[in-house]
Amino acid sequence: MDIPTSASIHVSARGARGDRSLGALESLAMVARYQAGESVYRCNDPVEHWYRVVRGVARKSALSGDGRRHIVDFMLPGDFFGFGLPRRRHFCVEAIFPGTLIARYPRTSVERLADADPLVARNIRELAFEAIARLQGRMVILSRSKALERVSSFVLEMADRNRIGPCNPVFLPMSRYDIADYLGLAVETVSRALTELRQRQAIAFRSVRQVRICDRAALEELAEKLAEPGAQLSRQNPAALASRSETNQLSI
Repeated sequence: MDIPTSASIHVSARGARGDRSLGALESLAMVARYQAGESVYRCNDPVEHWYRVVRGVARKSALSGDGRRHIVDFMLPGDFFGFGLPRRRHFCVEAIFPGTLIARYPRTSVERLADADPLVARNIRELAFEAIARLQGRMVILSRSKALERVSSFVLEMADRNRIGPCNPVFLPMSRYDIADYLGLAVETVSRALTELRQRQAIAFRSVRQVRICDRAALEELAEKLAEPGAQLSRQNPAALASRSETNQLSI
């Protein structure tokens, strides 16, 4: 099955000057191929390289004291990761999809290049900010109390990060166990939530790894508004919605 590819680092650049600066960074890259489950780096490894996904998907995770796995990020084509001070790593990264290609950049060489070229330094900061923004988005997802909210948000996140059009399927190369460890849910809960989204006709499964968004507005409503008090009752009973609206107006 084909998966998205970022053939060049230039996909993240904006304008000719950005192309030149990131092209200099790309000249330092060494590309390696990884099989599913193969480690890119492990916890406690020294921070000697920074990385970018060229093709495929990788996951970043950590183990808690009781042995539970927590996935903190999925890296898609074009995503940079592995930024850090010259210390030991706190997370491990593994490829998810067979034949995943990952570019590796020597940290010290990149830092020297950034010191010599302010435009390179600025672009590296922007790439780091993108990674921070992804983690902030995940914090918002985890703040949602209901499983259906989290799973709806996850499907939308994957569609937006893959820049999927309204008629194209969302490719989910990760397993249901990966999704569960990313959302902080049991795998059975994830499966039930996906089934409910299908029954609501918000999504449709084209295969185990491909989901088509049938009603994005409905999916966004589930992700954003399901936690509102009385939301479930309101959808089942229109009179309850009118009653709640009147109450809200009186309380303003």
